[in-house]
Amino acid sequence: MIKEVISIKNSRLIKPIYLTCRINRNGPTYDINPLKTDPRTKELGLELEDLMPSYFVIVNPKAHRGGISGHYHNKKKEIYSLINGRLIFFVSDLSGNREIIDFDTRIPNNVKEGGKIKFPVIYLPPKVAHLVYNPLNYTQTLLVLSRYSDEEAFKGGDIIEFDAVGGELKKVASEIRL
Repeated sequence: MIKEVISIKNSRLIKPIYLTCRINRNGPTYDINPLKTDPRTKELGLELEDLMPSYFVIVNPKAHRGGISGHYHNKKKEIYSLINGRLIFFVSDLSGNREIIDFDTRIPNNVKEGGKIKFPVIYLPPKVAHLVYNPLNYTQTLLVLSRYSDEEAFKGGDIIEFDAVGGELKKVASEIRL
């Protein structure tokens, strides 16, 4: 059975929003400073402070991140931004309603606005289980914005294992038609 992969816009479980950032070159790296969020972030109960600090997650080719089959947080809110690439998000509410989201930013989604860039981002509220899979043959880097680091969430007992995939990941991933 081929698993249906949907776009972020069609998801019932997660919300697509945009983050406007100022990008400053700092030697060989760039500083990314969130300036403002999509107006809809207020409706979601997010403040700019919820997006600090930020960290990166590396997802190797044909590999996944997020535990054996996924996890959720009771308190932690997360915003994911993929600068240029494609990842598959497996998400589930705690009732077991699952979605497979194609997060493809290779399509020109980033809009330049006078020195600022709008990044398409995914907002994951508390109590939505998730796992990220990289279907491509190269490493993907995901920017995660959250008030709490994974280390703080782990120490605080706010990483709870939960099956976001709905079966063995390799089997489910092999049934995805991209």
